Amino acid sequence: MIDKGKVIKSSILFIIIILLSSTLNAQVTIGAALEPDTDALLDLKEQITGKSNKGLLLPRVSLKASTNSYPCSTHVAGMIVYNTATVADVNKGLYYNNGTKWLRMGLPDGGLPEQVLALSSSSQPQWVTLNIPDIKNDNYVLTSSNIHILEGGGVQLGTTNNGLTICANGYTFDSKWKQLGTDFVIQPKYKRNRLYITMQTVVQKANTSSENWVSYAGGVFINSKLKVANIDQIIGTDASNFTSFFVHGIVENIGNDTPGDQIVRVAVTRVLGSSQGTTSSMNIHVGTPFSGATNLNDFMARPSIYLQYYEDPTSDPL
Repeated sequence: MIDKGKVIKSSILFIIIILLSSTLNAQVTIGAALEPDTDALLDLKEQITGKSNKGLLLPRVSLKASTNSYPCSTHVAGMIVYNTATVADVNKGLYYNNGTKWLRMGLPDGGLPEQVLALSSSSQPQWVTLNIPDIKNDNYVLTSSNIHILEGGGVQLGTTNNGLTICANGYTFDSKWKQLGTDFVIQPKYKRNRLYITMQTVVQKANTSSENWVSYAGGVFINSKLKVANIDQIIGTDASNFTSFFVHGIVENIGNDTPGDQIVRVAVTRVLGSSQGTTSSMNIHVGTPFSGATNLNDFMARPSIYLQYYEDPTSDPL
């Protein structure tokens, strides 16, 4: 006959021995009667080789939000769970706690070819669709380009203040404007086209104590009509005072209103002086130093004009 009291006592003694053993070793192996890895507090292995055909099944919980500690009473750094809920800013998957919130481990499921991973406002990885403008219809093709450096230098604008009205779009080219270099000829074949033209040079003014600033402008004319105007200013009364001048223009759909060859020219003009509207004795030199200047050489002052012309051959012909 089995003495139940002795069995109970033996069982309790066995449990105490196991607990004492675990406490002494401070390391535990689960799955096999093998020593745990020396660097592991808990070692899961099933076979004598240390391998296993089974996995670790973590606690399955339903998180409420990344900043909500539920189901824990508080945020505990290092806590790992498998979340089964999709709510607020959390989705199904492995989460760990950093002490203040739940953070997703690994990559979220899903993702389409046009999507990329990005962080949400709560620093959670999520798939988002890129909103990239469709450029497939931008069929512009470079058809001509030209670089023109004015070997003979630039022009002198004189002393007359011409006012801002001559910088208005559509102004007709006249003697108030001084052309830089020669004409460029564009021969558009299609209605959709685009012209990029850039001019860069140096501006210098003669020494005077009566005027300490002057405004001037550079423009791009097509068939004698102003299409682009850039205004700048030089300040100071010192004879050595000079500045760089940059004009950049973009003109589209050239020739739609006037078919045929398009004459393109770059020109400059004096706009205003400090006396605004009156005649001054001070000259402005664009692309060339004034007589007696020693701080600029001809190479520095020479204007350069760069032109690129594009067309869309898929558009209607002119």
